[in-house]
Amino acid sequence: MYFFPEVSKQLLPVSGLKLRDMTDDVRKQMEAHDCTITEHETHYDVELPQGCTRQEMLPRMLDMRYYLNFPDGWRLKEVHNRIADRSTLFYIE
Repeated sequence: MYFFPEVSKQLLPVSGLKLRDMTDDVRKQMEAHDCTITEHETHYDVELPQGCTRQEMLPRMLDMRYYLNFPDGWRLKEVHNRIADRSTLFYIE
C-alpha cells in the first residue's frame, strides 16, 4: 500500500532556504533555475527566483514538508527541520 500525502491548497511565496550541504551537481542545477547561492562555513543560503511558491504537504510531521514550485515549472520537495532551522531538498521526477 502506498501513502500519498495530501497537499494544502494554499500557495505561499518563498524567497530563500538554508541548506546544510550541497554537491556541485545540485549547485549547477539550482543555478540553472535562477537560484543565487551563498556559501557559509556551516550552511548554504539559497535565494530563490521571484515567483517561487511553497505548498505544505499534509499531514504535518515533526519536520515540515513542502513542495517548492519554481516559476519555470521545476518542482522540488523540501523537508524543513524546525529545530535546526535547515532544509533538505529532493528531486521530484
